[in-house]
Amino acid sequence: MGPDREDHARQEPGWRHVTYHTPYGDLVDDLEFTIDRTWRTVGFPGRRTEDLPALKWLLQRRRLSFDAQAHRQGEAFVGDRGVDQFWVPKSPYLAMAQQWMRFEAFIYALADAPEQMEDIFGVIDDSYDQLYEQIIAAGITPIINFGENVAEAHMGPTYFQQYLLPWYQKRSGQLRAAGMFTHIHIDGYFKTLLPMLAHLPFDGLEALTPLPQGDVTLEEIAAHTGDTILLDLIPAVLFLPHHHREELYACVDRIVELVGHRLIMGVSDELPQAAGVEGYERLRWVADYCRRQHPSVAKPLASAERS
Repeated sequence: MGPDREDHARQEPGWRHVTYHTPYGDLVDDLEFTIDRTWRTVGFPGRRTEDLPALKWLLQRRRLSFDAQAHRQGEAFVGDRGVDQFWVPKSPYLAMAQQWMRFEAFIYALADAPEQMEDIFGVIDDSYDQLYEQIIAAGITPIINFGENVAEAHMGPTYFQQYLLPWYQKRSGQLRAAGMFTHIHIDGYFKTLLPMLAHLPFDGLEALTPLPQGDVTLEEIAAHTGDTILLDLIPAVLFLPHHHREELYACVDRIVELVGHRLIMGVSDELPQAAGVEGYERLRWVADYCRRQHPSVAKPLASAERS
């Protein structure tokens, strides 16, 4: 945020309350310290349509930048275990829907004041200009992840085409033109968005979640993603003890059979905390099994270079 914005934080056991003071009224961000020892927003700054002028004022004063030194430190920590990447902030639509407003308030505001909301979308996008320019100028990040968490819970096809697809074309296109690879995080339920997946302007699709966790089959994912690289794909629930190991083994084989030629296998989207030791044993089995039976999808990535 910019230096001309005042705020203060009040903390109590298990809670943190951050107040942003604006000429249009105060905005309050309520965070709860969760069981996994992270701070999670439970009360968003924008709680009603009337808060939009204050949100716009706040977001106009935001400054985002790329810390090349910190990125190099992370790259050194990873070493030869993988290829470093960078996670850019969410699209304006999903930033408002997931970070600045509770989703119900967001949808009401989009319906009741679309011009104001679209104006704020533009403000958020403008605040990213410096960040993207610095990422490109640094030239040290070969892979960029759009950590969107795209799912039907946040939009249908109409809003996706109106607000998200043009922004993806702009920002992913900007990075790809600079020689970088891009991929986008899509999880949860996304069946109505299937017809659009093959046309997304990314090199890869990450965390697409098939049955029994998502709402689509592996066959549907394979049929609707063209030649795009797929990352992850194993439903996270298959690492939980109440799913038989044979179900996980069969899923791994089916994934490789369908899309092994364009696959970076992993968990969609992370190993469940409740999986415990059993989950880690299953994860090791998948890695060992692929090295033995499917070496083409188990090769380590030594570098990433766009031709």
